[in-house]
Amino acid sequence: QTSLSLLVGWGIAVRPSMALRPLRFQLHPAWRLRIGRCVDLRAVTKQLPCASCLCFSKLLLLMALSKLDAGTVRVFGQSSLPLVGVGSAVFLSKRYTVQQWCSLVAISVALVTFYFV
Repeated sequence: QTSLSLLVGWGIAVRPSMALRPLRFQLHPAWRLRIGRCVDLRAVTKQLPCASCLCFSKLLLLMALSKLDAGTVRVFGQSSLPLVGVGSAVFLSKRYTVQQWCSLVAISVALVTFYFV
């Protein structure tokens, strides 16, 4: 999954184009610079904490599969939506409308209800 995401990102960065007449394949004029920005060490280290958390969450998901059934694990995987909403409000000062907060609460209640039913 990660390798595929990386390849798609690189494909977007080089923005290939193909013409049939005459047959030719062409990359974006600044493709080297764009790929360089994708693998820039500073940019990679800046994203490292987020990538580490994602990797850790995937490992915990695999551990959860040995203890819970797949349906429960899948439902709890959806709990990321309310957690991201609360986290962005607390840490990033994102402002949500009352309707959006009600939606996040409804999703949370549905997740808890599913677990106990």
